[in-house]
Amino acid sequence: DDTTVLEKALQILKETEEQAAKES
Repeated sequence: DDTTVLEKALQILKETEEQAAKES
């Protein structure tokens, strides 16, 4: 299902943003 892939991508993006915010 495409929805699962989209949700996974959004979750990864969110985690990446949080990590970037922590590093800087």
